[in-house]
Amino acid sequence: MNFRTYLILSVFSWGAIVFSGCSSRSSREYLLEHLLALSAEAEVKLLGLTPQTEQTRAIVKSLARCLKKRLYRESAPRGIVRTLNYFVYTQWRMVPIVDTTTVENTILTRVIQTQQGSCLGLTGLYLVIGEQIGLPLVAICLPGHVFLQYQGERDTITVSYTHLRAHETSLHLVCRLLLE
Repeated sequence: MNFRTYLILSVFSWGAIVFSGCSSRSSREYLLEHLLALSAEAEVKLLGLTPQTEQTRAIVKSLARCLKKRLYRESAPRGIVRTLNYFVYTQWRMVPIVDTTTVENTILTRVIQTQQGSCLGLTGLYLVIGEQIGLPLVAICLPGHVFLQYQGERDTITVSYTHLRAHETSLHLVCRLLLE
């Protein structure tokens, strides 16, 4: 497997989850397990490392439990996104990296271990944490960029990691990305 194959498989995996509508409690482990398997294969074949699957699984579940405790009083979608971003970037000190060509910035296990990731790596992190606690998160893929949307019953809120402007509308995000 090369880096390009890994990226294609990752994005395809997220798309399969988004379109399958995984929302039942029994399906909340699917994306996590799938990305852990992809990460393990990429770590061995691309980086020559020993996979950190069990450690990563435990960290994701712990992060999800902590986030769920912080969200129990929050019901407004914007408040949920604000709390989610605060948790990831301020409390957990995750650093967004614009470089999407480095495999370390995209593999879930490496993103968690180094606490930094590209838009692809951070999207995977958000999706697996959201999957654990039942947040309606979906990945949006554009040429050269992947970002996340929180799709509530009435509101859709775009999350852009590399720009950290979680509360702008989709139109503002697209216009800003086109201008940059």
